[in-house]
Amino acid sequence: NIPPKFIEALALCRLASGSDLNVETDAAVLAEQVALVGEDGLSYAPTEAMVRLQHPGMERPFAEVWAEGRSIIALSMLTQLDDDPLWAELAKRKVDKMLSLTTEKDGYRYLWKTRYRPGEQPNDAPEPDDVWPVIYATGALGHGSALFYRVSGYEPALELARGLALWAARRVFCNEDGRWNFHHFHHSLYSLMGVLEYALAAGDKGLLSRVDACHRYAREMGDSLIGYFPEVMPGFPDNRFGDPRTVEICEVGHGGDSAQTDAGRRW
Repeated sequence: NIPPKFIEALALCRLASGSDLNVETDAAVLAEQVALVGEDGLSYAPTEAMVRLQHPGMERPFAEVWAEGRSIIALSMLTQLDDDPLWAELAKRKVDKMLSLTTEKDGYRYLWKTRYRPGEQPNDAPEPDDVWPVIYATGALGHGSALFYRVSGYEPALELARGLALWAARRVFCNEDGRWNFHHFHHSLYSLMGVLEYALAAGDKGLLSRVDACHRYAREMGDSLIGYFPEVMPGFPDNRFGDPRTVEICEVGHGGDSAQTDAGRRW
């Protein structure tokens, strides 16, 4: 699920630097990632990949929600930087498939898990009780689908972004004062960025107000003077996703993610 982030960085670094040094390597990286795309449009981790990290019961190949979202972000960038129609076509296929995996409920859309085997369909799967799948899905995938809509005007992308943003607003960012009910700073903030991307794309002022309140809450979770924001937010006893004393560079880099959004609007 990490290589799509590298493609985002490659695209932005090429744009910022104007350098074409070793540009053939970028082409090889892109070709390798395109080769992982299955018939349904999702990118599948090959069976032989990372065998040493194989967990019991984790069957390969599988596609992952977070990776699909990051891929759509990268494809949105490539769509703007390159005339090749392949990038937009791949993004549309991914959006269509991920949208088909969601279930509509009470005005929002949910995904019942974060990894999918080829050929899987919702089959009336219930909404997860845990908020972790909400956070995980609405971050990258919500961000990616909303950004792609703004780049391409592709309506299914807006519908996917809408359904996920409202899911997060209902289950996580549901307090008027901005407090949210999940402890991992990086993933919570990225999910909030996904909600923001949709709210900007749709012009939803009510949702933008909620995002603003949540952002103000987040700013109180660390020391903005020195930039110290712990991976596990203060006041949460559950630290299964990190050490409450450490700063994770992902959350520090979210300022750069916001800059990507601005750059996407300018391209």
